[in-house]
Amino acid sequence: MKISEEAKISLMLRFNFSNSEEHRPLTPGEFSKLLSFLQSANKELTFLNSHSEFLNKIENKIGLKLARLSSLLNSGYSLSLNLDKWEKCGIWVLCHLDDEYPVNLKLKFKQNNAPILFGVGNKQNLNKPSIGIVGPRNSSSSAEEFTKKISKRCVENLLTVVSGGAKGIDICAQESALEHGGLVICVLSNDLEKECLKEENMKYLLEQRLILISTELPDASWSVGRAMGRNKYIHSMADAVIVPECSKASGGTWAGVIENLKKNYSKLYFRPSSNDEVNNTIFAEGGIHIKEIDIEEIKDIKNNPNYSLLTVKDIASFQGKSIKAVKTFLTKNNMSCKDYPPTKKEKNSSSDDIQIEKQGDLFRDD
Repeated sequence: MKISEEAKISLMLRFNFSNSEEHRPLTPGEFSKLLSFLQSANKELTFLNSHSEFLNKIENKIGLKLARLSSLLNSGYSLSLNLDKWEKCGIWVLCHLDDEYPVNLKLKFKQNNAPILFGVGNKQNLNKPSIGIVGPRNSSSSAEEFTKKISKRCVENLLTVVSGGAKGIDICAQESALEHGGLVICVLSNDLEKECLKEENMKYLLEQRLILISTELPDASWSVGRAMGRNKYIHSMADAVIVPECSKASGGTWAGVIENLKKNYSKLYFRPSSNDEVNNTIFAEGGIHIKEIDIEEIKDIKNNPNYSLLTVKDIASFQGKSIKAVKTFLTKNNMSCKDYPPTKKEKNSSSDDIQIEKQGDLFRDD
């Protein structure tokens, strides 16, 4: 399997391929701290592979031990064996720096996002406009009926359905969207290797209408922590989330809803229940009532992104527009992003020919 050097290094640092009990992989917080340090030093992640002396600076500055980092970075052979195994299952690996990595996760988590995504399916479809649909496992028949109708409306409006694949509302949304010819992204907490080989999933994977993704290793087993941890990725992958049913007793659903509202992962619409306390709590935190099977009010679900975090290519993917159209829009509105327009330093260091080429980009389709 061919993956980027950034992805290889991220895998070795975040997962234990060295089989060393002494040198445990970096926690999400430690990995984020490492990225911040590299950024402050104007170094890329790949710098670690060819400049071992730099590891001493990392130990001195942020406390990550040299022996631990060296052990993790020397686990390439074990990693390659796993890559071969995953490739046989059709599993791909994306690093947070790769072009196909979901833009919503880059925007909403920045350096705290999942450094690695494992998945099966057409990764080119990860950045299409989407609506998440989540709810409890023990769902009512009325909530499931609502879910089926809202999923159908999403398909009719060319919106990808994002869900978690759990029984109840999640699987109801997934099956309804697929049944009506739609595209589904299913965010798993475990067992990606097993799920991608299930007959009911293989049909839609081959049709390129289902994408299975996970932030956990493909052979990871189920745990409460993993199941709860993936909720934020469902809410963040989607541009808006609809909750057909929820109660404080619904565990993961309730926790995911409250976390979304407090951290503003995405707009959250909920179908009011008979429990006024639940309705009032969600409404007070910023949830929006949705009573009818009508998503006209949330069709324009793309919030204005912080363009300074994105490249022109990211914005083009995020908005489904050409690179030329994005550059024209930025120029017309006197706006900028991470790599456009070029900085004065870049302009001064470029030849006249390069400058002409950059200016010509405004009028040329890519």
